[in-house]
Amino acid sequence: MPRIASITLLMLSTIAPMQCPTRRPHELRHEESAGEALWLLAERFELEHDRPARDNTLRFLTQRYPSSRFAVRASAALEHPDQPITTNDPQAADGGGAP
Repeated sequence: MPRIASITLLMLSTIAPMQCPTRRPHELRHEESAGEALWLLAERFELEHDRPARDNTLRFLTQRYPSSRFAVRASAALEHPDQPITTNDPQAADGGGAP
């Protein structure tokens, strides 16, 4: 009986292999994270000279997604409000991609 169980397990593992959840590096992701979307929104508010909206967005980002790599940037931007967070490139707030 143990041999049948091991053969069955072997067959199942070839049909539906168990997959461990993995985290893909940021460079390989195809979709934006929520932290990145909020950062881009904050950049857009800065380009529109809407400082209160920018700061509120950055605060929300740090509170809601504290482990995001963009939360570190947001905290630094809030600590140094006189330094711009954008590159002054209008396409940067749109993700910088081609149309």
